[in-house]
Amino acid sequence: MIWEISTLLVAIAVVILVAFLVPALIQFKRSMRRIEEISNDLNGHLPNIMSNLDDITDNLSEIMGSARNQVETLETAVTEVKGLVDDVVGMERKLKKQLDSPLVRTVGTIAAAAKAAQVFMNAFGARNKRR
Repeated sequence: MIWEISTLLVAIAVVILVAFLVPALIQFKRSMRRIEEISNDLNGHLPNIMSNLDDITDNLSEIMGSARNQVETLETAVTEVKGLVDDVVGMERKLKKQLDSPLVRTVGTIAAAAKAAQVFMNAFGARNKRR
C-alpha cells in the first residue's frame, strides 16, 4: 500500500510539474520565434546600416581633412600676420627713436624760449612801471 501511495504522489507531482512547464515551454517557443523574427529583420537591414555607416565614416574623414587644411592655412596666415606686426613694431620703435631726440630738443628749446620771453616781459613790464 505504501508503494502505491508513493507512486500516486510522484504521479501527481509529475502532472503538476508538467502543468507548470507546458505554459513556460509555450512562452519559450514564442520568445524564440520572436528572436528569430528580429534576427531576420536585423539581417535584412544590416547591409543598409553598414552602408550608411561607411558613408558617414567617409564624410567624417573628408570633414576632418578639410578642417586640417583650413587649420594649416590659418596657421600660415597667423604666422604672416605675426611677422607683419613684428615689422610694424620694429618700424615704430625706429621712428620713435628718430623722432624722439629732435622732438625733445625742440620742445626743450621752445620751453626755454617761452620762459626767457616771460622773464623778459616781466622785467620789461616792471621797468616800465617804475618810470
